Parts: sequence; structure tokens; C-alpha cells
Amino acid sequence: FWEAAAETGLAGRKDRLGFGATMLDANLDGRPDLAVANGHLHRDAEVIYRAPYAQRAQLFVGVGRGSYRDASDRAG
Repeated sequence: FWEAAAETGLAGRKDRLGFGATMLDANLDGRPDLAVANGHLHRDAEVIYRAPYAQRAQLFVGVGRGSYRDASDRAG
């Protein structure tokens, strides 16, 4: 096992806590994409961790050869 998140484009943002992920072909281009559900586990996260409780989901689209691009802002 080796950490490859940065080299594949999947390195997480420090302001999001991912807890669910699924592979799909969101843009129907034949390459796998990755959808990630985010949100904090503690309702008092803003006070305790200075992180929001509700967090936006992310969509990473496959760009080939095991690499991904964050398309969350364009995905809605």
C-alpha cells in the first residue's frame, strides 16, 4: 500500500470530512468518476473543530490513467 491521493488528484481538502464514496460514470465518458459525501459527525463541529457540520459533496471526474479532477463546483 502507498499513499497516492496527491498524485491522482484525489487529495482531500482540509475543510471537509468525507465519509462515503461511490464510483460511477457521472459524465458518461466511459471513465470511472468518484462521488464523495461530506459532513461532520459532531453537531458542535464549528465550536469544537472550527469546521462546518454541513459540508458540500464532491465529484471527481476521471481524466485517464488513474487520475481525477475535482469537478464539484461545476457539478451543482
